[in-house]
Amino acid sequence: MTQRYARHHGFSLMEIIIALTILG
Repeated sequence: MTQRYARHHGFSLMEIIIALTILG
């Protein structure tokens, strides 16, 4: 599920989490 989502949108959930952590 995660891999398909990442491949479809071009990024993984981890990327979002890291970004939120940096912004937060």
